[in-house]
Amino acid sequence: MKSHGNIGFEIGPLITASGTFGDKSGVYRYRMGMLRALIHRSRKKKFKIILFTFNRDLLHFPLNPDILKLTQESNVEFIHKLPNISGQSMLNIIAESFLMKNRFFKVTMKVLNRLFKAKYYLEILHKRKQFQKYLVFLKTALHGHDVKIIYHSETGFHPMDGFKNIITNYDLTAINMAPFHRKATVDLQKRKYLFTRNECDGVVSISQSSQNDIMAASDVFADKEHCVCYPGLDPIFEHASEEKTTTQDIADLKEYAQKFGIDIRKKKYLLYYGTFEPRKNALYLVRAFVDLQKEGRIPQDFKLILIGGKGWGKVHSTITHYIDEEFPIAHKRNILLINFVGDDFLIKFLKNAYALVYPSLYEGFGLPILEGMSVGTPVITSRNSSMSEVGGDAVLYINPWDIDDLKANIEKIIAEPKLAKKLSKDGQKQSDMFNWLESVIELEKMLLKL
Repeated sequence: MKSHGNIGFEIGPLITASGTFGDKSGVYRYRMGMLRALIHRSRKKKFKIILFTFNRDLLHFPLNPDILKLTQESNVEFIHKLPNISGQSMLNIIAESFLMKNRFFKVTMKVLNRLFKAKYYLEILHKRKQFQKYLVFLKTALHGHDVKIIYHSETGFHPMDGFKNIITNYDLTAINMAPFHRKATVDLQKRKYLFTRNECDGVVSISQSSQNDIMAASDVFADKEHCVCYPGLDPIFEHASEEKTTTQDIADLKEYAQKFGIDIRKKKYLLYYGTFEPRKNALYLVRAFVDLQKEGRIPQDFKLILIGGKGWGKVHSTITHYIDEEFPIAHKRNILLINFVGDDFLIKFLKNAYALVYPSLYEGFGLPILEGMSVGTPVITSRNSSMSEVGGDAVLYINPWDIDDLKANIEKIIAEPKLAKKLSKDGQKQSDMFNWLESVIELEKMLLKL
């Protein structure tokens, strides 16, 4: 039987992450999930996973404990050696030369450095030279491990001759929706897109929607191999769906919320979680919730809880100011805005919410939708991009550009407990359709074609 050979897996984004919720972006969860699935699959198929990074400086950091655990598997190797490739920089060579002992030349170099940043550009040239040496070391080491395929990461990608190159296509939002992203993110994603188009033999998309987007971006992609590999659940969410909520769980949530002067009860709050960035549309959700309570369309004892990092685009600060204006007396607030919490606590919030509301303007996949469905929490989300693939017929859809539609569906799900119960049951069934084993099998089919 044909074999695709050993796989080199770039783990730059995973090396220094702590594994806490704050580090677990959707990209992190996908990369880690795919890696775990490949390692599990390789035991049966008799191939090896060779972990490495293009960023040599990361090897100075302690490993993320989750990654360290994976390196102990018998079918996993980690190229962690730090070869001595420093040598002298071009600046030091010049400094030690005869010319630098000449007073006139020293003065001239100072002027040049001030005017043209000569020292800065010499250091860049030196770092490039170091990287090329490290690249030669990496290629030799990967060939030594009989690696045939390089699986590049979101931030670690580089042309590798002599190997088949693949990469994950999460989405093209940084290119197609540039105003919703930071400039650094847009620059990185443009470079990644060009690398995918010009250097990769295969593209792994996390949804059919993402695959459609990249196929439409350039005719070049028609000549590459493609597969759709949906995310599965993080193991902690798989276990959570099997465990019942305890009275202690509720007590923990109440105690936590009381630190902020807010009283919450089981199934009496709506939940959003994710990074606060413009694309996630969280401000729309806050305004819709406030309007609904002002208009008397939803009960006054319902709360809205939003969990996530501050992100960018001033979304977090805008929401904070909006809450301060609407609720000048802190203990009368019905909205709780909190930072990252650990996975265990996040799951407690998720399982005991009346509904998860995720009104994003665009998603490559939308993991919170899957996670909410898996633990039986009804989901309201947007009918666009990949989200209808994830939710199927098991969620309540809204138009994220229409605040009246968002308000109407929040009012509907609260007013109709039977609908919420049905969505809970249907959502758990829908979530069973996404698992890492099926995705890694699809990946292997693509790898065999390379």
